[in-house]
Amino acid sequence: FPERDNEWVDARVKEQKLLVEWLEDFKSKFGEYKEASDAITACQNALDKYQEKVEYVRVKLLVQNARNAKAAQGSVLEYGLNYHLEKMNGALDKGIPGDARFPEKDNEWIEARVKEQKVLVEWLEDFKSKLGVYPESLPVIQECQVALDKYQEKVEAVRIPLAIQNARNAKKAGGSVLEYGLVYHLERMNSALDKGVPGDPRFPERDNEWVEERTKEQKLLVEWIEDFKSKFAQYKEAEATIDECQAALQKFQEKAESVKVKLAVQNAVNAKQAQGSVLEYGLSYHLEKFNDALDKGIPADPRFPERDNEWVEARVK
Repeated sequence: FPERDNEWVDARVKEQKLLVEWLEDFKSKFGEYKEASDAITACQNALDKYQEKVEYVRVKLLVQNARNAKAAQGSVLEYGLNYHLEKMNGALDKGIPGDARFPEKDNEWIEARVKEQKVLVEWLEDFKSKLGVYPESLPVIQECQVALDKYQEKVEAVRIPLAIQNARNAKKAGGSVLEYGLVYHLERMNSALDKGVPGDPRFPERDNEWVEERTKEQKLLVEWIEDFKSKFAQYKEAEATIDECQAALQKFQEKAESVKVKLAVQNAVNAKQAQGSVLEYGLSYHLEKFNDALDKGIPADPRFPERDNEWVEARVK
């Protein structure tokens, strides 16, 4: 019946407070009189006995109550400290599942341990703020610190590499800007860059499609790597991924950017009025027609003087 210990302490604390209140009032009225000394001495003896008999067990009991308290009693630990530490230490000792067939179990394990650690830190901070001044609280604090140190050793060592792997694997359905994850994106992008622009004069539109597709891939990769670096750039484990992406972006500069301007010029030369050009059938046709007419010169037929005006107007246009 541990609750009886609490009831006993509560009753003694109540009695002590009442006695202190009574004694202060009594001394203010009769403290100067010799006749009051026996009553004052008797009260002081009782208060000294209270310090000796109650204060020691009261703090010890407060520590035990804090350990035992469950969520139903206002604790952040659902089933109390003992259960929480037992469960947390047991899971940490077993370690991360590490089964390649079920990578999601690793994530679940990390999430559960992070949650346990956060709740324990919250509980410990509250415990220290209330009872940390008492020597009786030291074993509890040390016990919690051992578990938190084990967490650092067992979880933090794998949490960042796993978070990086999750970021690499994440697809669009999982919130990534890369539809099928980083590995697929880099594989496809690098392969296309290595092959280069089609360069088939029979199908110039394919060159445009190639550049547009590579530019789209480059923009998505830049967006992904910026987000990745904002989260993991400070960790050594992220260096390989950053370097891998940087290499692909460098290859884009070499393979795609170099043909972009050339292709844009070619597009401008080929563009017809239907594509927004002022030249109805493109520059080549226009120059051919223009030069041919200039080479032939003005008709200069006196029978048809209006043809000279038409020729000049056509050339000016």
